[in-house]
Amino acid sequence: MAGLKISYQDPSGLRPRARNPRVHSASGDGAGRQVPPVKEMTAKQPRKPWKIPLVVALSAALLCAACKPQSGAPLENEVYTLYRNSLLLPNERLHVATFDYSGAGRAAYNMQNCQQASDLFQQQPAVKTRFWCEQGHYKP
Repeated sequence: MAGLKISYQDPSGLRPRARNPRVHSASGDGAGRQVPPVKEMTAKQPRKPWKIPLVVALSAALLCAACKPQSGAPLENEVYTLYRNSLLLPNERLHVATFDYSGAGRAAYNMQNCQQASDLFQQQPAVKTRFWCEQGHYKP
């Protein structure tokens, strides 16, 4: 054991050096503490390159699964869209809002809200444009 050298990391972090594992006491009686051996310094192990694409692929799959349309989404005949015309283009249909509530009684609810919004817009003082509702999503 006289020629045994153990490598360890210098506390300063600068470079490894060989050292006798026994630290002697100040009294010189040889009853010091044992220094635990530290792994030889080696180059960093390369990361596993397949982990990052795997994480990205799984994240994308979860996001896509969350983006699927809900089974309770309103049908085309249950959606109502509010339009208005323009003073400059009286035959133009300009989109104002789409009513697409997806709960129970959605067709009647969407129609009532669209009609109420139309009436409120139309009743404003000095409004010369016309507001109306049509069944279905916005169509240019």
